[in-house]
Amino acid sequence: LCFFFSVAGWSPWVVDVRLQTEHDIVALPFTDIVSPHRTVKLDEVPVHGDILIYCKAGVRGKKACKRLIGLGVDSQRLFNLDGGIMRWRKDIDSSMPRY
Repeated sequence: LCFFFSVAGWSPWVVDVRLQTEHDIVALPFTDIVSPHRTVKLDEVPVHGDILIYCKAGVRGKKACKRLIGLGVDSQRLFNLDGGIMRWRKDIDSSMPRY
């Protein structure tokens, strides 16, 4: 995933599907919107382009992807950050707070 951001210039719409309180503790700096996985709505994501979903460990991200697919978003546009923000912290930026 980091490869796509840095080398290919990939710039998806980024949705944090955790609670706002979790986002306030630690978040990816390029997050476009915070919308909890149970309530993420079609009008919160763009009509075109890729969408990157993330949560703490990946489970809520998968649920949010399923919800968006059920609402009509093409599954080929959805990407769940494997391992969530905790994996990002481990592999990319160890300075991020752990919670």
